[in-house]
Amino acid sequence: MFATLAFAALALSSPALGANFTMIVGGSAGLAFAPETLVAAPGDFVTFQFEARNHTVTQSTFAAPCARLLNTTINTMGFSSPYVAVAENATEFALWTVQIVDTSPIWLFCLQGQHCANGMVAAINPPTTGERTFAAFKANAMALGTGGTNGTTASGASTPGTAATNETTAPCGAVPGAAPPGLVASSLPALAGAVLVGSLLAL
Repeated sequence: MFATLAFAALALSSPALGANFTMIVGGSAGLAFAPETLVAAPGDFVTFQFEARNHTVTQSTFAAPCARLLNTTINTMGFSSPYVAVAENATEFALWTVQIVDTSPIWLFCLQGQHCANGMVAAINPPTTGERTFAAFKANAMALGTGGTNGTTASGASTPGTAATNETTAPCGAVPGAAPPGLVASSLPALAGAVLVGSLLAL
């Protein structure tokens, strides 16, 4: 049986419980998220369901779609799941859930190999007009051809955010100095909750 991945980080002042959305990572869609975009309100939950092959869900920026976000101002990286390998014939899947805390765009990609450069990107609450649409983000990813680069990008802001929920484990206490203001991070081991999902840092 495929164990459900557990990641824990809770906002100290979390929004009210909201709707639940599912985004498939890989599987029958191939090198893609399905759906590629979601519109979620503060308090809503987005569950990433990892299906066939080996993928991540990693936060990036519009300007650098295939590089993991780094806010150099407060020295905090955007969230990223571990690599999750799932067999082609699997019938049970790993899940990872985040709670949305505002409506700022959240840009996502798969860190595996050239997956991002092949268009494996997604967004939560992307603009639908202007220069920063999801279509422009995806085109930028495929034009850059830098999938798999654990890159960095500077950002002085600490604006959008999520708090991760834990599918199988109770929330943990704060990790001193690890979480951005207003967030509590898990102290569990790597595949059971040690990923800090805190404030999402770039637009």
